[in-house]
Amino acid sequence: MNCTYSELNLNNQCYTCPPGCKKCTSEAVCLECHSPSLDLTNSNCIQNYRNKCTYESSSRLNITSGYLNPSENCEPCHSSCTSCYGPGIDQCLQCDHLSVLDGTTCVSKSSKEGEGCGAGKFPNFNNMCNPCPSNCVKCTLNSNNYTILN
Repeated sequence: MNCTYSELNLNNQCYTCPPGCKKCTSEAVCLECHSPSLDLTNSNCIQNYRNKCTYESSSRLNITSGYLNPSENCEPCHSSCTSCYGPGIDQCLQCDHLSVLDGTTCVSKSSKEGEGCGAGKFPNFNNMCNPCPSNCVKCTLNSNNYTILN
C-alpha cells in the first residue's frame, strides 16, 4: 500500500503523522519536522518562538498568525490556518474550530463526509484526520472505541 506524503504505513494501513511532521514512527511519534521554523519537542513539531510572528496587513485591519520566511520577514499563514510553518494551504499546524487538520491542510468540517476528513477517515479528539480501521469505510471515534457506520 502506498501512503501519501506525511503518512506512515503500518501493517498495510496508512496513518497520518502529527502536524508539521515529515517522518514519524507512529501517529503520535514524530522523528523529523518539515521546516526549520518547527522544533521537535516531545515527539511533536512545535512552531518555535524565534520563527513565529504576528502578521499585520498594511491597513492594520487584518492581524493573523505568521511564520518567518528564510529572509526572516514575517509572512502570513494561509487564511485557513491558525498556526503554520509556511504560506501554503498545505502548511498548517492548527486550524480554527470550524475545520479539521487533514495531514497539514485545514478542511472545513462540512465540506466532506466524515466531518471534513473524507471517506475512510475520521477526526480524532485533537481535530486531526486519522484513517478508519481497514475493515470499514466510515467510522467515528468515541472514548477510544471505533463505531462502524453503514
